[in-house]
Amino acid sequence: MRLRTKLCLGIAILFFVLYLLGSSSAGQSYLVGTPSQDHWIRDDQYMGAGLAPIVYCLVPSLIMFLASVFLVVVDVRKARKADQSREFGP
Repeated sequence: MRLRTKLCLGIAILFFVLYLLGSSSAGQSYLVGTPSQDHWIRDDQYMGAGLAPIVYCLVPSLIMFLASVFLVVVDVRKARKADQSREFGP
């Protein structure tokens, strides 16, 4: 694997760990903060705390993981092509 593939996979793992931390009960209580007395504001706080780990951590993690899979495929194809050119080289 090349450096870009490792970097992409590392970022995907980091975002996934952040998603797991944000979706835990401790992470949710941190994201909610101090609940408001108003029902509508409190509803917005809990909804935002529920969606934030998914939107800001899980989705980028999945995108980076798919990009790293694509880069692995590209790296394997380049390696095979280089091996074939060495085999039939001058």
